[in-house]
Amino acid sequence: MTTLVLALGGPSPAQAAGPAVSVASTLSVVEGTTVGSQVLRLSVGRSGPAAETCNLVATVVLSGSATAGDFVTLNPQNFLFNAADSSREINAANVVADSLVESDETFSIVLSGAAFSSFPACDIDPAADTVTVTLVDDDTPAPPPPPVRSISVSDVSSVEGNTGTTTVTFALNLDGPANGNESVTVATSNGSATAGSDFLAVPATVVSFSAGQTTRPVSITINGDTTVEPDETFTLVLSAPANVTITDGTGLGTITNDDNAPPTPTATVSIKDASDDEENSGSSSLAFTVKATAKLSSTCGFSFTVAHGTTNSADLDTAAGSGEIKAGKKDTKVKVTVYGDRTVEPDETFTVTIVGSGSNPCVVSDGVAIGTIENDDRSKGKGDDDHDRPKKPWLGRDKC
Repeated sequence: MTTLVLALGGPSPAQAAGPAVSVASTLSVVEGTTVGSQVLRLSVGRSGPAAETCNLVATVVLSGSATAGDFVTLNPQNFLFNAADSSREINAANVVADSLVESDETFSIVLSGAAFSSFPACDIDPAADTVTVTLVDDDTPAPPPPPVRSISVSDVSSVEGNTGTTTVTFALNLDGPANGNESVTVATSNGSATAGSDFLAVPATVVSFSAGQTTRPVSITINGDTTVEPDETFTLVLSAPANVTITDGTGLGTITNDDNAPPTPTATVSIKDASDDEENSGSSSLAFTVKATAKLSSTCGFSFTVAHGTTNSADLDTAAGSGEIKAGKKDTKVKVTVYGDRTVEPDETFTVTIVGSGSNPCVVSDGVAIGTIENDDRSKGKGDDDHDRPKKPWLGRDKC
């Protein structure tokens, strides 16, 4: 039990006839937080000595916001005032201390005189018989609960590697320092990447945060290989949050492929030799085959030139030109115009040379072909006629 001594001012100037008891009109006291009660002691004064000891009554009046629950008892209390005393302290009320956060409360203590046993009633100054008491609340509000943190998981990526293992690390991020009671469950999930072959699975695992932490790592092992494949993905999934709110619960892990297919061999182009009979008159075309080693994935171009060997301008047209092998094809033709005559002469030769040209030049491996004009004339004896000798089969030549 705690005792509060309330030191009040002296008697009011306006007094009853004879020595009169009085109190100050107001006072404030701190309620207290200790469980139990405390005695509110009130100091009262008297205007002068009295002829004899008298009895004083103090009564708690619920005139303000205080309630009966703020007091141990509301019974009036009797106090003797000795004749020779000009003041004394009385236990005016028993106030209940509490830890309730509330507004300040008020009540009144009213003094009165009443005979008690053989003692007469004290004279009370009617202008100073009541004190208004304020119980000042001294309880501290409970601190607010700590904020509930939010959590998210980052995305990660890593080059796969050809052998052994590498590690990628997801970050579990809080939006502020941890309170120390946060946790979440993490687990990996297959995407186009498969646990076991592409990465090592993480089964459902609880990750906890200590007070003050803002991030926690989760590491995943990636298996290297030499397989040519697209980039592959898997996820780290958050679940079962405790004292935390999930704002982004799926982290994407990307395994970047670093393997390359062997290069496709480049198809090369060559021109083949050609030969045919000269003919006796007019002109014809001697066709040279330009051929690739494989079907082409895209069209390639070339240009060609014609140069005399043992031929001359009377034997052929040496005009240059160009050509192309279409995508999906393997060959094409280059045609040189050859002129016929009846001159008896040896076989004659010339060359055709090709080089890659255009926006996608052909890759030429053998660019020179020999064209042979085979003589089909002979000296005539008596009675000979051109129609008397057999002709060669038609070989690679177009009539013009």
